[in-house]
Amino acid sequence: MNNLTISDAIQILDPKTTSDAIREIEYYGGLAGKKRAIEAVNQACEMACSMMRAYRKDMHMLYKITRITHTGTYGKEGTDRTDGRYPLRIGRIVEMRYDSIGIGIPMTLNYIRDSDGMPLRFNYIRTSDVVSKSKNNNKVVITTRNSVFEFEEYEEE
Repeated sequence: MNNLTISDAIQILDPKTTSDAIREIEYYGGLAGKKRAIEAVNQACEMACSMMRAYRKDMHMLYKITRITHTGTYGKEGTDRTDGRYPLRIGRIVEMRYDSIGIGIPMTLNYIRDSDGMPLRFNYIRTSDVVSKSKNNNKVVITTRNSVFEFEEYEEE
């Protein structure tokens, strides 16, 4: 199959594209026949997904919450948070832009997936004020007034 241009892929996937425009792409792109047209749509979808993944990676990395411990404000410093909803947060995937996490203000993260892999939509975590943050290779540690959150980079399959 001929490789699609990005312009062709956009045109194929755009709901505003007319059937005449699609026929033109089919004719000039050598996509005659249903099988070839389906292959072109699949290729356009793969291109779009690849671009969205690259965009998302640039804008918001995905991280897995690996551990949450006490800072010593309420519980013994360094011990795992087992109170409230903290245990449920371990293993969840969140969207984070490290550079936008500010010191002295709460951190808000969007949950993407639960620890079992199920999608979580419109669910967020909002912490107490951030005291410090550090990043080392694929690990991030965010210390808030009440908790220390440990994260690892997560790659979607």
